[in-house]
Amino acid sequence: VFYTFAGIPIARLADRWVRRSVIAIGLTVWSAMTALSGGAQAFWQLALARIGVGVGEAAGSPPSHSLIADYFPPERRATALSIYAMGIHVGILFGFLAGGWINEFFGWRMAFFVVGAPGIALAVLLRLTVREPPRGHSEGAASDAALPGTGEVFRFLWDVRPGIYFLEEYDPARIPVLFVHGALGYPQEFTALIESLDRERFQPWVFFYPSGARLGGISEFLTQTVMNMQLRHGFDDLVVVAHSMGGLVSRDFILSLRESVVDFPVRLFVSLSTPWGGVPSAASGVRSSPFVIASWRDIAPGSDFLAGLFFEGPAEQGIRRSLPEEVSFYLLFGVGDETIPLSSAVRWEAARDARARWPLAYDHTGILRSPEAAELLGEILASEYR
Repeated sequence: VFYTFAGIPIARLADRWVRRSVIAIGLTVWSAMTALSGGAQAFWQLALARIGVGVGEAAGSPPSHSLIADYFPPERRATALSIYAMGIHVGILFGFLAGGWINEFFGWRMAFFVVGAPGIALAVLLRLTVREPPRGHSEGAASDAALPGTGEVFRFLWDVRPGIYFLEEYDPARIPVLFVHGALGYPQEFTALIESLDRERFQPWVFFYPSGARLGGISEFLTQTVMNMQLRHGFDDLVVVAHSMGGLVSRDFILSLRESVVDFPVRLFVSLSTPWGGVPSAASGVRSSPFVIASWRDIAPGSDFLAGLFFEGPAEQGIRRSLPEEVSFYLLFGVGDETIPLSSAVRWEAARDARARWPLAYDHTGILRSPEAAELLGEILASEYR
């Protein structure tokens, strides 16, 4: 409880202060409190020491994640964060081995002291050797701009809900381009593509949704949202640009919308690095993880959801389900993508529906920032809307 609630103000402090100092102070506190646990003479003393450990540990992850994000660019960040997270389990392993051995030969009090005391020296070493990079350094967006207040942050989290968001006032004379992010993604990932749009002819919209939910539910929500917006604004053209898992959501949405409305608006669909054949790691997570994210079940290879994107009924019956004839589909994928297999990105049924297929020499998220993808999107829009 103390670890959980202390993390919020400490994370706020890390947003405004020197992050390496926050980590060093936290490490000092939890190490000292661990050592003091061995000197407890009463229950309340041990309880207070353990509370101190929790508060100190709360200063570990928020500033560490922030530092890692500034040390490593997006395409290397997941690996860096996974190595950091692995330290928790390595620490538990060491604690069980060393703590158990010391307890057996020297008693539990000495175990607490031996495990805790070295952390104080490590805190000093960390403070003196770890470099504090400018915020936003890895993405070339370093800034000293004033941060929003805590209340403003909570109001933002309360106000931002799943849905389609306009980046400017709706203009009936311009064609909407709907950007759909992928798993763990967010609309700002499309910044480079949005900036490349011809804003005299097109207007950007972004769809924001909880990417851990079942994809069928997300697709249905998007379908209903677009239907309501079409009734309100009366647009008869819509371009869909989707990345990663967002491509799966978008294809299901397009198929569903075509069956639901008379005035079908989607004329162009562009996918980037979409796992049409699924993601093997999602299947491993479904089989082995003690906590299964709902969307993993849908993006696991061979899932019913994936089959339903390309087939009517069971896939083995071979009844194809293609995109509507009025939809022009273009498939872009990264040949340097280590997140999804190439065989998944170019699944035959998806590639067959595409008017053109473009391999780009980028990784899973790098493709969104690539000048080639921006140039191709511009060319595709110009050719489809002459």
